[in-house]
Amino acid sequence: MTVRYSVWLILVVTAACPPIPGLTTSTYFMDFTQQTTTPPDWILADYAKVDYASPNGANFTIAKRKEAPYIWSRFYVHFGRIEVVMKVATGGGIITGAVMMSDDLDEIDWEFSGNNFGKSSGSVLTNYFGKGQIGWSDRGAYPAVDAPQDKFHTYALDWQPDRLVWSIDGVTVRTLNNNGATTGSYQYPQTPSRLHLGMWCAGDPDQAPGTVQWAGGYTDFSTAPFSAFVKSVRITPRNACSSYNYPYPFDGTYKSVQCSNQTVTLPCTYAVVAGDDGDKIAKKLTVNFDTLKSVNPGAGLDGSWWDLHNIFDHYFDAIDKQHFLFSHSSLNYFLISANYHHISTNHIDFFEQNDYF
Repeated sequence: MTVRYSVWLILVVTAACPPIPGLTTSTYFMDFTQQTTTPPDWILADYAKVDYASPNGANFTIAKRKEAPYIWSRFYVHFGRIEVVMKVATGGGIITGAVMMSDDLDEIDWEFSGNNFGKSSGSVLTNYFGKGQIGWSDRGAYPAVDAPQDKFHTYALDWQPDRLVWSIDGVTVRTLNNNGATTGSYQYPQTPSRLHLGMWCAGDPDQAPGTVQWAGGYTDFSTAPFSAFVKSVRITPRNACSSYNYPYPFDGTYKSVQCSNQTVTLPCTYAVVAGDDGDKIAKKLTVNFDTLKSVNPGAGLDGSWWDLHNIFDHYFDAIDKQHFLFSHSSLNYFLISANYHHISTNHIDFFEQNDYF
């Protein structure tokens, strides 16, 4: 006889939700030419490889399909000046990016195509998003840049509450004013953000035709590898702040973001519902995804929430993967039902037992 359990799992413990980390110095400088591995204040994407050496600094390389080397800062910046010295990759459809991204899905972009988006001369996309609202493509602008695949340039953002300025080698190429919008497609980016550096392939055959066209066409991998280089990053925050906190409720504006110089403990109980993933749960708990992942190593950004094959197969041989969400015992928030066989009672508690057959 096989015993089948229909279970409500409740794994809820008291947990501290620290605010997101900021910068306590008036100037932050990272010289990637002097590094041999990813610095501790940066995060390397899963399965990615970035090399570091003089004289070019961080080397991001795509050698085959599905590679996307990326790093991003552990710390957040809430306004200030961000400078990146970089040389971008060649290759049609290959996108090199230096992007500011917040947990509230505010975004500021420098994006480059390996063939200048199909243009006849050097070009870069400057773009912005507020609260994840993609809207129309008319927010983007394509200023000229001299041979970005062959030369290092300093790409800077002067990001302030009232306006945002993109500049190349000290020359302003675009200015955006804060229009005060709190809804719709033209919201001004204004929440603490991290700097993301890296590459991805928009010219892959699996990408949507519109994406491929935007990126300059399909990528010819017979000409791989494609490499981009970042020599250095310099950040001057508008105000030094050791940590930031989003109050609840949060109205989405910069004035509501709280600067804190101490650890803040918040309630962190959460009931997982169908369709949740790590990113959604982190946002609902007003913590960043890395904080969530640090205590829940299996947390994923896709709809599965966990890497089911790598984690669950150790414990059971049959899983209803469409309706099952689970955490290690360290997970701080859990409420979900599931059906499965051969459960390891060392790792979970079950509250209702039925369906013998």
